Amino acid sequence: MGKYILKRLFSILVIFFIASVIIFSLVRLAPGDVAASIAGGGKTTQATLEAIRAKYHLNDPVVVQYGVWMKGILKGDWGTSFQMHTPVLVLITSRIGLTFQLILMGFVIGILVSLPLGIVSAVKQGTYTDHVISVLTTITAACPAYFIGMLCMLLFAYRLGWFPVYGSGRGIWENFYYLFLPSLSIGLGMVAMNAKNLRSAMISAHESNYILTARAKGLSNKRIILYHTLKNAVVPYLTISGLEMASMLGSTSIIERTFSISGIGSLLVDAVAKNDYPVVQGITLVIVVLVLLINLAVDVLNALMDPRIRIR
Repeated sequence: MGKYILKRLFSILVIFFIASVIIFSLVRLAPGDVAASIAGGGKTTQATLEAIRAKYHLNDPVVVQYGVWMKGILKGDWGTSFQMHTPVLVLITSRIGLTFQLILMGFVIGILVSLPLGIVSAVKQGTYTDHVISVLTTITAACPAYFIGMLCMLLFAYRLGWFPVYGSGRGIWENFYYLFLPSLSIGLGMVAMNAKNLRSAMISAHESNYILTARAKGLSNKRIILYHTLKNAVVPYLTISGLEMASMLGSTSIIERTFSISGIGSLLVDAVAKNDYPVVQGITLVIVVLVLLINLAVDVLNALMDPRIRIR
């Protein structure tokens, strides 16, 4: 198991290096003058622009600029925001907690909804219940997260008045109340893929020889489903769930803007609009690291549940 984890960690380091190069290159290829953005975009003398370029190593070769950036990242100096004049690391750490809570709540909602739907759909295969679940999950899959969010606003906020429309609370527990609608919006987006994947995996496992053996031993249908079929179908379900959780990091930007939540997603949108390159690079790099860590956790969990994976 230790050797397997080391191999995965090495691959993560390689992917991190490649991703950092891509992030740095794409930001540099964006249109506009970085020095002019730092100066505020107004009328600025050429001497001021040259001083800014010298300060931020903008006149150096791209390789040198990348080296300076990565050296700062490793030392904890992620640069300073051009617009807010605040260290990037301070901006990210002050907002990332809210985004974490939003993603975690959305993930839990997605699991709580998709798990029973997938089990019921597999058990009731080919019945009216199965078809209804299939239609509902297909509809949620076809709707973007922001569209689901607006529907949730209309129903639960404006019509029923149960939840606030925007913003966040003061503290973790109050945030649960404020973040329920946005987390529901991103959580429902992962229901379709998870439920359909679990249904297919359970149907495939239910037709295996060990299930026939369990039936021959006289085990109840409930025990077979919960302790044999579901246990073997949960590995691909966890893999898909991990990928869906990673994809939530991308959808949070839209949801945070929709519900006016001050997380790193909305910060990223503002930074892109204002050409605040240090903030864009920093947040994008954090998202890459989080996705890699989520994939590592899923791989390790799958390896613990299925020893055959460790041999690969």
